[in-house]
Amino acid sequence: MGSESVELVRRVYLAWQAGDMEELLSLVDPEVRWSPVVRFLEGERPAVGHQGLRRWFRRVRITYRSLRPVPHRFEDHGSRVLVLGRLLGASRLEEGDLDVSVSWVWTVRGGRVVAMRAYLGERAARAEIASR
Repeated sequence: MGSESVELVRRVYLAWQAGDMEELLSLVDPEVRWSPVVRFLEGERPAVGHQGLRRWFRRVRITYRSLRPVPHRFEDHGSRVLVLGRLLGASRLEEGDLDVSVSWVWTVRGGRVVAMRAYLGERAARAEIASR
């Protein structure tokens, strides 16, 4: 399932970058757990399910003119995919724009993403991959 997992995650990034919520939702499990770097938008809790994901993206649009993931490297770990890249955001607020290095850990089951957890540090993401 490894390369299929990487291809699925690539498709999620393309849908996210295009702002195609319906395509993105078609690629994730109805009970997906979405734990982004900008967790402050959800009070430190992950967004859960399609409705939670829609709500998270709505809040992102309020805070940012744009928020775009830029994946640089995909690593196949079977049912898990580690992606190293950056998250770029143009803020609507006074605190300024966002440009941070991010490591995403994606979990795939049954041909859909069931979880995404993002980290500011690559080490923490690799530790999660190694722990399972």
